[in-house]
Amino acid sequence: MSKQTETGGQKAGPTQDQIETWKRQYGDVFKLDVEGGFTCYLKKPTRRIYSMALSQGQKSPMRFNEIIINNCWIAGDEQIREDDDLFYAACGQIDVLIPEVAADIKKL
Repeated sequence: MSKQTETGGQKAGPTQDQIETWKRQYGDVFKLDVEGGFTCYLKKPTRRIYSMALSQGQKSPMRFNEIIINNCWIAGDEQIREDDDLFYAACGQIDVLIPEVAADIKKL
């Protein structure tokens, strides 16, 4: 989506109504804050996105991060995707988007 704009010296983030719309559209929505006042909003990756990231990540581990962030991106400060330091900081939070749910299997 487009870059966030500044109003009155402060960034104009999404309204609560916009966030509720995103939740209806995407399910879980995450706000990721990066040092320096940068923010982005991400959705949980689908199986298709995760599979594509795993496939590409075998060739290049950084490509895994790029695919997840770019395909889960809803809105935010584009600098996070463009500036290497900000991007690396965001990459450190990707595991939150892919929760591990416990499961048990038993032979019967």
